[in-house]
Amino acid sequence: MVSTIRKWGNSLGLLVPKQLADAMKMTDGTEVELLQTEDGILIRPKDNASTLLASIIEGVPEDYEPEENSFDSLYPSEEW
Repeated sequence: MVSTIRKWGNSLGLLVPKQLADAMKMTDGTEVELLQTEDGILIRPKDNASTLLASIIEGVPEDYEPEENSFDSLYPSEEW
């Protein structure tokens, strides 16, 4: 399939042909990732797992300092 890159504001847009959009279950508002590869650009549905991780990381305060954990009570015979 062939499509054309078009100017869209200050960016560039790519029209996804209906047949391909239907096959990939893409609708208006579907988020996709654009990845640069050796062969060109890979467009794929956004990975919800990475979105979840990113949202967890974004929720951590900048001044957060983890507490030091001691496993002595769990493993009294272990030497660290």
